[in-house]
Amino acid sequence: MADLLLRALVKASHALHNPFAMNQGYVLPQRGDGRRDWQRVAGDFDVVSKDLKKIANRELKEHGR
Repeated sequence: MADLLLRALVKASHALHNPFAMNQGYVLPQRGDGRRDWQRVAGDFDVVSKDLKKIANRELKEHGR
């Protein structure tokens, strides 16, 4: 009976999210990951900024006074 219960718990742990399970593919953060993330975010802001300036200038030419 205990063996059956243990097998059921093992299968349930595979089906449900178990934060205590080890070696389940969690990638540990490495040194410099946060800096790299912020560099990517800053690059995205630059792209959005350039696009916004281009569209704002076009709209001002068409509809501005």
